[in-house]
Amino acid sequence: MTDSIRRRTAGRIAVFTLARPDKLNALDAEMVIDLRRGVDAAMGDPRVGAIVLDAEGRAFCSGQDLSLRYVPPGAPPLDLGASLEEAYNPLVRSIRYGPKPVVSAVQGVAAGAGASLALAADVVVAAADARFVEAFSRVGLMPDGGGTWLLPHAVGRARALAAALLGSAIDAPTAKAWGLVWDVVPASSLGAVAIGVAERLATFGPSDLTEMA
Repeated sequence: MTDSIRRRTAGRIAVFTLARPDKLNALDAEMVIDLRRGVDAAMGDPRVGAIVLDAEGRAFCSGQDLSLRYVPPGAPPLDLGASLEEAYNPLVRSIRYGPKPVVSAVQGVAAGAGASLALAADVVVAAADARFVEAFSRVGLMPDGGGTWLLPHAVGRARALAAALLGSAIDAPTAKAWGLVWDVVPASSLGAVAIGVAERLATFGPSDLTEMA
């Protein structure tokens, strides 16, 4: 795996860590593809019972690294659709529809594609300082990475539409009240709580989880 995506194991739990803290874990194509391959491998590994997504530093993920999307004057525009189809969408589908449960542990900001990544998990645990920002409108885009499905299914049409159009931050207590996250915990215990939840989920088999859905 790249240095920006780290994997470790904790018993039957595979933990994938976004490790680009100096950039608030902003994503590039290599990170997204690498994470998807790692998640796919963990989904198919009989030794793995559940997966945790977490991050280093003071933020979960600030979204796509926009410095990599700069287009010089006169140059052809970037094919953002290709980026979604080749990188982001396969990752979100792997997390959302894989046979093993995924827990995301969110501290600080989860913005844009970072919010979609966090919310794709089956269970979202947030630190008290977490905040979710649908920042796409700030750059003239609509939510991607599954955001247009994940958000309204979690919080309803009215709240999802306002969050997408206004780009206002949703703090952790509000996210819990709206049903966007399962629980809010102190930042100091976020990792332990996420691992604990994943360990509980790992006791179920894929068929058990299907029956509960």
